[in-house]
Amino acid sequence: MPRILILDDQPSMAGMTALMTAMLDYEVVQCHLPAEALCRLRDESFDLLLTDYEMPLMDGLDVAAQLRHEGHLLPIVLMSGNAGRIDQMRAWQYGVTIILSKPFTMDELRAALRSARGSASS
Repeated sequence: MPRILILDDQPSMAGMTALMTAMLDYEVVQCHLPAEALCRLRDESFDLLLTDYEMPLMDGLDVAAQLRHEGHLLPIVLMSGNAGRIDQMRAWQYGVTIILSKPFTMDELRAALRSARGSASS
């Protein structure tokens, strides 16, 4: 079963995303702080990172940039309620595979996860 780390500073949003992701047959781990997520990604094995964009102190692109700087190549799905404000070129440079607009449906989440995982294997 693929293992996904969900990073969202809003526990209710992380919980809803985790529930939806688990219903799609993924093993899910939640984090609410970017520093905690980076530690877990260094110490544990994950198949994908599903991260919120807008967070205090360190946004989702900062997390992606740090991971790439450290040599982590896992696929990254960036979630945002303001996806139109994200610099897509910068996101791709930092290894973001998919930008997923919030709120999203189960079908949109399924498609994003499949696409991100598929692009990692090609």
